[in-house]
Order: sequence, then structure tokens, then C-alpha cells
Amino acid sequence: MTVGVMRQAELDYARVKQAPIDSPIVFIADSLLIGPKAKRHAASGDALSADEWLVLPELLAAAEMAVWDTEEKTVVYLLPGQAESRLAVRFGRLKSGGLEVPDTATVFHTAKAQFDDYLRQGRYEKIW
Repeated sequence: MTVGVMRQAELDYARVKQAPIDSPIVFIADSLLIGPKAKRHAASGDALSADEWLVLPELLAAAEMAVWDTEEKTVVYLLPGQAESRLAVRFGRLKSGGLEVPDTATVFHTAKAQFDDYLRQGRYEKIW
């Protein structure tokens, strides 16, 4: 399922980092809703609710910050809401019609403080 479109700033940043990308469309696989990763997030209490999954495209469009994760080589978005959420976009794994397209590696609730810690530590590089 399509959940959003990356802005030019994220595309440019990912390309500078040599992320293989041919399309700005961000996809999400159903395994993130029902697979092992979904079960792991549900067990740890940081999974998105059904209502949050329904509005995920809106949340992504209203992201508060985009960063580059230097360890995972992904673009990570801080999504708005009462419980901030993190959405990580990876590159080069998914192909569609011969194009390298970005797909969602994970989506879960996170503390903004952890986001800020990663920025201070240099794990995250702020894109905007």
C-alpha cells in the first residue's frame, strides 16, 4: 500500500548518501500490520492502533521532522500525535517495474526524547 511521497529534501539527502532510489513513493507491506514485527511491537506496547494505521498517510504528510539514520541507512520521520511515532523508510530492497522504490522498514511509537538523543549522539542527521 502507498503511504506517502517523499519530499525533494529527503530524496536529495538519500541520494547524497548513495541510497538506491528511483521513485519518491513510499510503500508499506501488510507484514508490518500482521507479521512478526507487528506482533513484537504489540507485545512491547509501542504498536500503532488500528485508527493510526488508517491515517498513516496523513501522519506522514504532517511529519514534524525527517532525519537520516546513519546506522540503518534509512530516512526516519517523527510523526505527530499524542504518542509520537517513528516511521523508517529503507532503500533498495523493494523493486516495482524494475525501479528501486522506498519501502517502510518499521512504524512504532517512540519517545521524542529518544529522537532528540539520537540527534545529539550523531546517529540521526537532521534533514529538516
